[in-house]
Amino acid sequence: MLVQKSIIIFFSLVLSISCFKAWAQEDYTLRKVEFRGNDSFSSSRLSDQVSIYGTSRFKQLVFRKKPFLYSREILDSDLKKLARFYQREGFLNTKVTMSALEVDHKNETVKLIINIIEGEPTRVSKVDYKLPTVPEKSYDELSTTIDKAWKSLNLKEGVRFRDEEASSDQGLLIDALINSGYPYAEVHPALEVDTAANEVAINWDIESGPECVFGEVTIKGNGYVAPALVSKQLVFRQGDVYEQRLLNKSQEQVYALGVYQIVTVKSQLSASEEDSVPVSIQLKEAPRYGTRFGIGYGREDKFRVFSEFRYFGFLGGVRRLNLLLKHSGLEPYNIDLKFTQPALFTPRTTLLLNPYVLRQEEPGYTVNRVGGSSAIMHQITRYLGGSAAYSFEQTRLDTNTIASDEGSAIIIPDVYNKSSIILGSSWDNSSPMFSPTRGVFSALVFKWSGLGFNSDFHYTGLMFDGRKYFSFWRTVLALRVKVGGIKSTDDHGIVPVEDRLYSGGSNSVRGWSRSMLGPLDDDDVPLGGKSLLEGSTELRYPIIGLLSGVVFMDFGNVWLDSYSYKIEDLRYAAGLGLRFDTPIGPIRLDAASPVWDEDKKVQLHISVGQAF
Repeated sequence: MLVQKSIIIFFSLVLSISCFKAWAQEDYTLRKVEFRGNDSFSSSRLSDQVSIYGTSRFKQLVFRKKPFLYSREILDSDLKKLARFYQREGFLNTKVTMSALEVDHKNETVKLIINIIEGEPTRVSKVDYKLPTVPEKSYDELSTTIDKAWKSLNLKEGVRFRDEEASSDQGLLIDALINSGYPYAEVHPALEVDTAANEVAINWDIESGPECVFGEVTIKGNGYVAPALVSKQLVFRQGDVYEQRLLNKSQEQVYALGVYQIVTVKSQLSASEEDSVPVSIQLKEAPRYGTRFGIGYGREDKFRVFSEFRYFGFLGGVRRLNLLLKHSGLEPYNIDLKFTQPALFTPRTTLLLNPYVLRQEEPGYTVNRVGGSSAIMHQITRYLGGSAAYSFEQTRLDTNTIASDEGSAIIIPDVYNKSSIILGSSWDNSSPMFSPTRGVFSALVFKWSGLGFNSDFHYTGLMFDGRKYFSFWRTVLALRVKVGGIKSTDDHGIVPVEDRLYSGGSNSVRGWSRSMLGPLDDDDVPLGGKSLLEGSTELRYPIIGLLSGVVFMDFGNVWLDSYSYKIEDLRYAAGLGLRFDTPIGPIRLDAASPVWDEDKKVQLHISVGQAF
């Protein structure tokens, strides 16, 4: 009896000591979490799957990183999360354990080591599909549809099985069916797992449902826009074979009319799986009349104010009229009227008429301009667009510094006419709109001026602007290059001062003030040039809340000769900036200084919107 009591006391003591060691470090600061044995996934990837994290003293002091307090309960939950993560990634026999816990009672900190035995991944041994019993014609059509989608499947023979890719393949097969006339289609994977061989056979069980066509289309919510105008934007008609993608495309084209706040185009599937599928279009029109007013300040344009009046449904239909009245230091007055006719000839073609009156006071010139333009714009694909425009303008030149610089005997008239054709194309899949984090933007514009109507100058111009955005670790890398040139076809070689190329400023090379990079006259007034090359690299990173920072480097220059670029003449500037996000884009503050240059003056720029 005494021996039994001694044994019980001994094991009770051992258990008490073990429990004390396991729980004594509760609420200690977790300094470091180390993973071992994770050959297939990085430690940072595993860290994203769990709640616990380590915090060094440096991160606490410098970055104000909140420390994580060790909790065995949370740890046990996270170990299960890691095991489930490995299972989703195809490692069915993975073992995740806490191999060590290093405790510093003096500083009340712990270091955690998690040991992982991954085991062999489960690989796909076979992939097949099973179609329902249907008439031979329908069976052949279904086989053709599935075979086309089959090439795009992620899970193929020999690859590691992953839950995410199985779900992706399921969605891909369903999309193929609903875009081929089978909106009621269901697809389910039947898995045969061989745990001994670490293999899985996938058999896709496909239930197509009936082959369907588009039924009656109902339109609700329209007011000043006639339903017939909405119907013209649809890319399907009643009786056409059902395709989900046609609903999505129709929704885009109706929204592109520019007069709707909300557009939804939905199929009305029935529980009885009818083979004629009605379509409901729900609209919410923008108010027919509207105004906008804005006031602000920029380093270049100083105090600025604008007011815009809009009229939707002008002259009936979806036509729009916009009147912009603007004042700033660069444009003492700007009266701009735009008439827009969407869906001209085709749903993706737009007509724009734009008369204007404005005065420009730039560092190198002051002009009064009266003119107008007419443009046809066509959205070729979702991201690719093209345009063709004609413009006529009468310009009154108040200052004239360019003729004496070129040593020309030509006396430029104070008032002259310009008649031009402008052709353009653009590709834009960057997003989001006001502060892109991914995608590409590129634009190419060709201008041919001097086409009749007593044009005083004849010249051609070409300009390319390209931008690329990369996103990683909550940071955005933005790149830009801009290159252009102008060539006069007159004997005197003069290009109007307001159409010449200038560099420097908040949206250009930020180490120089507006238009001040490039050729200057004896009074340091910018002359502009006929060749331009600019580029920028910008790293954008979050700071706290709506506040973010940037580090950037710009380069560029302007040359007097046409299409003449001298790399050794490029000037460089580097700087720092802050951005504060708002619904209309970030408020921007940049400070930049020339580098590798005698001029070291710091330029400050305040504006709205990213530099590019």
